[in-house]
Amino acid sequence: LAALALMLFAMWFGVLETRGLFWPDEGRYAEIAREMQASGDYVTPRLNGLKYFEKPPLQYWFSARVFGVFGPDEWSARLWPAATGFIVVLLSAALWWRWRGPDIGVLAGSMLAGTWGILLGSQILTLDIGLTLFHSIALLAFIGAHRPGATPSTRAWAMIAVWAAMALAVLSKGLVGIVLPGLALVVYAAIER
Repeated sequence: LAALALMLFAMWFGVLETRGLFWPDEGRYAEIAREMQASGDYVTPRLNGLKYFEKPPLQYWFSARVFGVFGPDEWSARLWPAATGFIVVLLSAALWWRWRGPDIGVLAGSMLAGTWGILLGSQILTLDIGLTLFHSIALLAFIGAHRPGATPSTRAWAMIAVWAAMALAVLSKGLVGIVLPGLALVVYAAIER
């Protein structure tokens, strides 16, 4: 298990710098964070000196802080999607391990780590993997709140985690952070009454 985790970690974070930034999105998101870090203005995102309010700021904030520590390069620019994708895998594995046992936990984590969307999405500087993390947290916390035998305290804390994850999803990509999980909650509530 330790060898698998080490191999996954090396595969996940070791290749972030092997290619330059490409697509307009990667350069745009990196530049906004670089300008934020250089100016010290964490309130107003700017692209080439112009105000840029098209996307929410959570990823920019993280990347700007990372640029301040490691400097602006491809590795530090892609650290947010890589870290959030890695956390999705670890969180899913840990929760399924706890809920269904070690075999299911390792299987769930391995399957998720091997999916193209998570693996490759974690290597590209976009907002989508951060959104995926917070939607996954919301879903897993909702499952935890509604599992048979969950105590009232567990349910309360799990639902707080659901709402906090949805708020962070909004800070990651906008209203889609509430709309998608909100639709799932409405359908669940309608079915379960």
